[in-house]
Amino acid sequence: MTPEIRITGPEALPTFIAFAEDAADWLWARGIRQWRPGSIRAEESELARRLGEGWLVIATVGGETVAGCLLTRLVPPCWQGRADSTAVRAAYLERLVVARTYAGRGLSRAVVGACEELAREERIGALRLDCWAGNEPLKVFYRGLGFRDVAELMSMGDRLCLFEKDFRDVTKAYEAYTRTLGQVAGQAFSAMRSR
Repeated sequence: MTPEIRITGPEALPTFIAFAEDAADWLWARGIRQWRPGSIRAEESELARRLGEGWLVIATVGGETVAGCLLTRLVPPCWQGRADSTAVRAAYLERLVVARTYAGRGLSRAVVGACEELAREERIGALRLDCWAGNEPLKVFYRGLGFRDVAELMSMGDRLCLFEKDFRDVTKAYEAYTRTLGQVAGQAFSAMRSR
């Protein structure tokens, strides 16, 4: 079955939290200290607050959640106080997770792609995220998606890497392209009407 990716809101948060907690258990059991089991559920009110300024991007198959993340305009603590945190209107991708049974099928890439598309639609100039500094495969994955390393720092007791994908130039180019297309189409329409 082909996954359906949809943008949703607070109604899907409890399901997403349970789903992310399963992933936290799996990561912890393998020595990957990205998320502590129980930590996502403990942050439910904070996640709801962040979701109030954002979206849940969810992939489902047959109604079952198989991947997703939170995309928010609220600056997370690890980005706060940085000179670059307010230089551009940014959205922050948080808690990207894929069901283990769907790993390796391109769902992370598809969910991040949906976040990028949504950010562009909202005229957001950059997509930012953080990840645990010890997760080398994840850092390689983000770099492969075009994110650049911004910093490595300590935040709330964890060593994190900050990443950013800036599409201000791409957005400007796209807007110029669509303006030009609109002008050409308008001229063609005017020429047809004058015949």
